[in-house]
Amino acid sequence: MSNKNLPFYFKPSAPATSSPSVNDDWDDMDIPIRSVTLSTEDDPKLLETENTFFQQIAILARARLENDANPIFIVALSDKDAIWEAFFTQLPPELASWWSCRCCESTLGRLAKLVQVQDDGTLGALIWPDDDDLIPEHLLESVRAVKKLISEAKIEREFKVQKNDMCIGNETTGDFHHFFLNFPASRLKRRTPGVVELATDDATRMLTKVLDDYSIDTIREAHRLLKGDKLHNASHHLAAIT
Repeated sequence: MSNKNLPFYFKPSAPATSSPSVNDDWDDMDIPIRSVTLSTEDDPKLLETENTFFQQIAILARARLENDANPIFIVALSDKDAIWEAFFTQLPPELASWWSCRCCESTLGRLAKLVQVQDDGTLGALIWPDDDDLIPEHLLESVRAVKKLISEAKIEREFKVQKNDMCIGNETTGDFHHFFLNFPASRLKRRTPGVVELATDDATRMLTKVLDDYSIDTIREAHRLLKGDKLHNASHHLAAIT
């Protein structure tokens, strides 16, 4: 059966009873997923190629997060539509209607902003593979455009995975796959008993001030005393030094 002119819709499940995550800057809505004007009969491998791509990048990103304990950050962009515009404008013109997918647009706007700091200090995108050979040829320029946009951005804050952030995006609707990522359980942020949680931005400011005001020997001695629980209310300061 041809997929031509068949609209698909996504209706999100009922909201979770838990309190919303501080990382959740986006609201789920009833929105059209993909209105297809390009039939897969025109290119029978198109759907299969893209479905495989969505699966591969999600698997690779999840595997990387399981083995890499470095924090995840959100980059700051002044234009909330900048990511999708960078991606969409580099698509082959004949695929513009095929990619009129609000689900992918919304999810990519979230996932592509997530980065990790690499060993050389540059920002590495969480969702994109390092190997361009894993990216379908017709999407390569779109992915490169988004990578460039993110690499030039600045970090806004840390992204801490909460229970209602364990999955970003919807893997499938009907016959279609979309951008998505399931975070490994090891990434779930758990509170440490007796330790007061400190925001990354606050910790950065405190660390910078400490390094400016004190010698390294003084800092090491303070660290030893705090870790040894030799000072009153030491637990309130552990988050800043661990």
